[in-house]
Amino acid sequence: MATLFQPNGDRSDVLPKNGHKFTIGEMQTLVDGDVQPLHLSDRRILVVNEAGLLAKLPVNQQATFCAKEGGHTLENPIVGTALLCSYDEFCD
Repeated sequence: MATLFQPNGDRSDVLPKNGHKFTIGEMQTLVDGDVQPLHLSDRRILVVNEAGLLAKLPVNQQATFCAKEGGHTLENPIVGTALLCSYDEFCD
């Protein structure tokens, strides 16, 4: 089961519609734009809005923390809604 992190601090569990893997379309809807996957050291993927900074989306503290804990050195914080999923749930 994946987790959706909202910029306001809310989080919710989400499942792929087919029960197995998220489609690109599902992920785009969840993060409100084109997706950029960040592969984390614990074999999970944090899916973020690729153009979130350009769109001036609000900072997502939970997702930023998750990315840093997963081994990413970030120049900017994660912004907008982010989806944390397993490799098995991520669309190929």
